[in-house]
Formats: sequence, C-alpha cells, structure tokens
Amino acid sequence: MKSDSDIYINILKYGRDNPGFTFNDISGHFPTKGQLIWNEMKNSRLFLPIESGEDILDGELALSFEDRFRLLEYEELQEARQSSRRAMYIAIGSLLLSMIVTLLSFFVVQKVELISPKNAPQPTMKIGSEITTQ
Repeated sequence: MKSDSDIYINILKYGRDNPGFTFNDISGHFPTKGQLIWNEMKNSRLFLPIESGEDILDGELALSFEDRFRLLEYEELQEARQSSRRAMYIAIGSLLLSMIVTLLSFFVVQKVELISPKNAPQPTMKIGSEITTQ
C-alpha cells in the first residue's frame, strides 16, 4: 500500500508528463488526494503558474526547475538502489557457489584417498625401460 509521502513523487511525475495542467486536472487524476495536493501546492510552491485563469484552480501550472531536479534525483536514487540490490544478490550467489565448489572438491579428494590406499604400489617409469611397479 502506498503511503501519503508517495503522493508528492506521483504529483511530480504527473507534472513532468503533462506540462500545462491545471489543479482540476491533477486533482482529477488523484481523486482521493485533492485536499492533500492543494495543501502541498500552497505550502511548498510546488508548481509555477504559466497563465492564470478565471479561478486559481483553472490556471495552467508547470513544474519548477527545482522540482524537476528533485524528481530526477529521486529516480536516480531508485535506480541506484535497484542496481545495488542486484549486485548484492550476485555477490551472495557467487559466495554460495564458491562454498559449494569448495565442499565438493573436499569430498572428492576424501573419496579418492579412500579408493586408492597410500601403501599400494605406484607405477614408476625409468627412461629407456618399461613401466614397472615397486
């Protein structure tokens, strides 16, 4: 479930994607958040007026440069978090694979040592002669 803090980001995205919108447009897009949007617009100077209409609610609005940069920084932060999360999963997978290979090689060496006893005659070869066992 999205919290009320997400409405600010959603408003900024709406403003970026729909230049020249009115308050009525944006409150129609977020019908349950009209009062919250109005309060945010009044308190933070969220949008810049492009041209005024008969009513303050009918004037065209646009994002300020500052708000565009805020949105850009937010989106870059989200991409960095996603990339970091992906790198962490790859690192964990690599560590797990490394541990599995190490354990497998340990068990294979143990199995080979059990199969071939240490006191069994080993084949040797001398230069110029045939293979003999000792």
